[in-house]
Amino acid sequence: MRGWMAAAMIVGMGLTSATASSQSALPRISVREAMADHINPATLAVWDVTNTALADDGGLDPRLMDDAAWEKLAGAASVLHSDAALLSAQPKLQVVQPGREAGQSIAESAYSAEQIQRFIDADPAAFREMAQQLSLTAAELAKAAQERDARRAGETAGQIDALCESCHQKFWYPET
Repeated sequence: MRGWMAAAMIVGMGLTSATASSQSALPRISVREAMADHINPATLAVWDVTNTALADDGGLDPRLMDDAAWEKLAGAASVLHSDAALLSAQPKLQVVQPGREAGQSIAESAYSAEQIQRFIDADPAAFREMAQQLSLTAAELAKAAQERDARRAGETAGQIDALCESCHQKFWYPET
């Protein structure tokens, strides 16, 4: 686990090149594993903090943010940053690892893994770009949280929500 997180941090910081040799050193992670085990929990933690501290104007109310909330927000954003970067850098985007979970729906009311794989295979560059944009936006959120900047943190959390929605519309639920 530590090796995987170290590799994710290196990718997330942009310290790897895009060469095949550097990509072969990356830990392999499926889209389902990245989403279910890392990205979704981190995103839910971001939304838990930001929804709890929501101001009347839709931004974050810094009076509702204590040190623990800022730390939780920064930590979740850092995980989101690293894991989205790792996902975007995968040499082959696989919804599930071969031989695992074939034919199963990824989420309630979602398409099968095979159907989602076809959606991603139709435009892998867009999927990678969305994952990279998620990583960069999460890095901005982590920085805003570390600096206790409620305005920037609230705006950036909203951008993350929009990025998630656009990716899900294109790759998870494109025909609904």
